Amino acid sequence: MKKIIVFCFFILNLGFAKEANFYQEDGVFLRGYDPVSYIKKNKAEKGNEGISSQYKGIKVYFTSKENKDLFLRTPEAFIPAYNGWCAYAMADSGDLVEIDPKSFKVVEGKTYLFYNGFWADTLKKWNKKDDSSQIQKANLNWKKYQKK
Repeated sequence: MKKIIVFCFFILNLGFAKEANFYQEDGVFLRGYDPVSYIKKNKAEKGNEGISSQYKGIKVYFTSKENKDLFLRTPEAFIPAYNGWCAYAMADSGDLVEIDPKSFKVVEGKTYLFYNGFWADTLKKWNKKDDSSQIQKANLNWKKYQKK
């Protein structure tokens, strides 16, 4: 049974590019959700393909030209922690795990995204612990993905 679960997880992750360290699907960051809306409105909003830009070789969609302009001025301020990978998984195991772009938390001006699906709701697991200790663990684990 364990082999079947591992195999299914492997198959589910085939469409997700991990080489660039940014969570993307089909070359689109965050499944098309606007990274500015998380911070600006504390809301997960699907961006518009017609209002997009490229960032480090991937497409980013926005809900408005204003959000696009904000992002282009300071993209680092709006890129979610761990480049959009699951914050709980980063803290727990240091693995790159897909996210549900609607499952998020903003902590001190930074967006943290979480997996929410068949296997678990990791935002609920994250919230059982304090943010600062989770972020500290995740930051340590994230270092292995940083270019030297």
